[in-house]
Amino acid sequence: MSFIGGGVSAVTGSGLDDLFVQVAEASKEYETEYRPEYERLHRELSEAQSKKQQEQLDLLRKDMGEVPMETAMPVEASDLAGPSDLIFTRGNPDEAEEEEVDSDTDDIDHVVTEESKEEPAFGTFLKERKEVVEQRIRKQQ
Repeated sequence: MSFIGGGVSAVTGSGLDDLFVQVAEASKEYETEYRPEYERLHRELSEAQSKKQQEQLDLLRKDMGEVPMETAMPVEASDLAGPSDLIFTRGNPDEAEEEEVDSDTDDIDHVVTEESKEEPAFGTFLKERKEVVEQRIRKQQ
């Protein structure tokens, strides 16, 4: 395939019609030559991946043997959490049983504390990077 190009004048606009004709021809060429080939390759790859996945699944089933599907102990209805229980515990029933402990750091704004640590750390990072770059430049000279 060769590159087909054409010039278009920015001042007069001459050559614009030829450009549109070439774009239309290139579009037809893509639809008739390139796209079918792409779809064929994509389909082959998808089929190969599906086949490989199925083979791995068959090997896994062979290795595992039969797996019983029933649970070891029956679950009692009282152990199951209802929708309101999930809302109150935010989906974690273990947290509901723990008592809330007052923290002596409740009055500290942790966001401000973290931000105060970011600036010096970033400055140190920049210094280290600058030294690395300077060493590379010295080695190249």
